[in-house]
Amino acid sequence: MDLEITTNAREVADRLRDAAVRLQASWRKAMRSLQPDAERALREQLQGRTLQRRSGRLSDSIRSRLVETSDGVAVEAYAGIGYAGLLRRGGVVTASRAARLAVPRPGVRFSARAFLANPAAFGYSRGFVTPRSIIGIHDDRTFDVLFTRPTSVAIRAFDFAVPAARALEPLVRDRLTNAVEEALRPLGEGGG
Repeated sequence: MDLEITTNAREVADRLRDAAVRLQASWRKAMRSLQPDAERALREQLQGRTLQRRSGRLSDSIRSRLVETSDGVAVEAYAGIGYAGLLRRGGVVTASRAARLAVPRPGVRFSARAFLANPAAFGYSRGFVTPRSIIGIHDDRTFDVLFTRPTSVAIRAFDFAVPAARALEPLVRDRLTNAVEEALRPLGEGGG
């Protein structure tokens, strides 16, 4: 008795081609599902962990997009506001429209302009400006230094995207593993 094993190379090639198409579609779907997670992870790095939140403009500017190249699909999360790049790369901020900057002290959650326009809105009877600081005066004559006034400030680089990406690694691994399993399942079932 002879044993003969034959394969239909064309059928195998067709099945593999179909699997590749399914894999690409499944991968794209998984990556699209990761977009809100990437935005959330980036926001979490900004909210209270790395920066003092004042206006929320940086966090509100975070968006993501699906990027497709000949090599595959990726999710790109980014902060769509100009100074985000400065925060990531570091640099020096120099006063341009005024003689000095107004840098808030820790815990100050309002702008110098808003404070000076209406100190009472922030619990002070009055405010005044010195060459090196902006000070708030209480009714009992105690005071708080609210802002320092340097001519420039060095911003230390902090790539907030790196910890966000690391936090997402387990979720990405799970979603992409599920996508591959879903796409290749028909091959194991004898289907196309």
